[in-house]
Amino acid sequence: MVMPTAHDTECLLHEVINFGVHRATYKNGAFKTQIQPSTDPIDAIRIFIDSPLTTNTEKAKFRILEQKILNYRRDPRDDGTAYMELFASMLWLESNFVDDQRRRGIAIPPTVLQTYKADGSVRRTHSIDDDGTFTSIAGGPDLRPGLFAGYGAYQSEQKADADKKENKQGMYA
Repeated sequence: MVMPTAHDTECLLHEVINFGVHRATYKNGAFKTQIQPSTDPIDAIRIFIDSPLTTNTEKAKFRILEQKILNYRRDPRDDGTAYMELFASMLWLESNFVDDQRRRGIAIPPTVLQTYKADGSVRRTHSIDDDGTFTSIAGGPDLRPGLFAGYGAYQSEQKADADKKENKQGMYA
């Protein structure tokens, strides 16, 4: 395994925390104003620890994560032990955020990746459920147009902007 850089590891840690706070709305979004995307992970972990909303079990795990971050920051280029210990704690953190969503009755959609043929049709559809189940099928419905809410409107805006730009350029040609 090639060790990620210290910068990449810190970015991943930020991403996991921001996923939990801002996308998974951990504890019904209670931390959205306290933890911003720029918040240092140690500060975010301490906010979780100090909160009356986190359980004692969660607080204990957050304390372990805090220690793993500090250990990693002391020597990010060790033999890989500090990184792997931190990575294991990050996996717990992400699963904690997902478990919180489940407890609140929020459905967890699978991660979906599609590959396309040269003609634009779907070659394969791959999905990974939140429990780690991987599925891959030939073809499948084309998910591009409606994958994200508002994607169709976004495409229409982009086309309209491109048309305006083309018409404006045509007027001055």
